[in-house]
Formats: sequence, structure tokens, C-alpha cells
Amino acid sequence: MKAKYSTLIVEQQYTALEQLRKSMGLKCPGLEVVAATRTASEAHSLILEMKPEVVFLDFSLPGNEALDLIECFPERNFSVIGMAESTEMKIKALKAGAIDFVIKPVLGDQLPDILGKILYRDWE
Repeated sequence: MKAKYSTLIVEQQYTALEQLRKSMGLKCPGLEVVAATRTASEAHSLILEMKPEVVFLDFSLPGNEALDLIECFPERNFSVIGMAESTEMKIKALKAGAIDFVIKPVLGDQLPDILGKILYRDWE
């Protein structure tokens, strides 16, 4: 079992991004935030550069940017956790390969369950 998973947060709202980053530090030390961004284009560059193991991806990004970003990496070596304000995008996120989907704001108490799904996926 890994001690920490390198994590990228892609969240268009600054306050939500910072809250998620803080919650990970307090409630889930197994997810180590290595980078965070508010845009899909920067996320693409960060994924190539940082090679995170987990990407928390805001499916509320304008247009289809979140889906387009996932499609750029058909041979993903990272887990995607989809996020949005409603369940409207849940099916699209899961079909695109997300291993979980959470309603924003993501609460710190949800993070251990998410980490459990990542661990299970790695164990399979």
C-alpha cells in the first residue's frame, strides 16, 4: 500500500480549490496535493509534467473541457475523481473513466472513502 498519492486538483472556483486542498491536508494525508489549477489547458500541461496519480477534476468547467481533458489521455496512469455541483455530469464522468464522482463542495469527511476506492483500484 502506498503512503501517499500525488494529487492534482482541477477546480475553476478559487475558494473551492483552496478548501479542497486544505481538507486533503487535514483529513486525508494519503492524498498529497502536488499541483492545483483552475483551467483544463494548464491541467493538461501539469499532468504531462507532474504525472499525478490522482486528478480531482471539476466537471463544471466551461463547455466540455473536463471530458476533452480526459480524452487527451486514453492510456491513463492516473485515477480521475469527478466533481460538480449536481449529478448532471455524473454519468458522463463515469463513462469517461472516473472512478468516483462527488458533489461539490467536497467535504473532508468524503476523502477517506475516495482514497479507499483508489487503493482498491490499485490492488485489483
